[in-house]
Amino acid sequence: MKQLELAVQLDFSSQTNSRRSPDTTKIAHMFSGFLQVCYRINSYFAMTAREEFFNDPDGFISGLNKLTNRGLRTNGHSVSFEYKPVKSGYLRLAYRYLVSYPGNREFQSKTSDYMNALNFTTGMRL
Repeated sequence: MKQLELAVQLDFSSQTNSRRSPDTTKIAHMFSGFLQVCYRINSYFAMTAREEFFNDPDGFISGLNKLTNRGLRTNGHSVSFEYKPVKSGYLRLAYRYLVSYPGNREFQSKTSDYMNALNFTTGMRL
């Protein structure tokens, strides 16, 4: 059993004729990614920490925010605790925090720049 797992992902995308005004003929860019570290305590328990970001300033993937006329930008982190009572199944409790551009109000029914979430998930591989 490996005790420490590291995952890294970086994404980059561009599209012609997609910049915001005044020059919509220029190329727009988007980039995102995450860094995740998982520590397997034993075959039953694991803890994971994750840092993530998403930046689409021209909104060609995420769309433009009506309040700020900007695309989506978020940064966040999460931590989770996992229990595997059987080899093919798990129970997981995770806390996630995200923040967007100030004033974009992307979360809580378009009323907040911050999101706090506590998630409980379970799964089984057949």
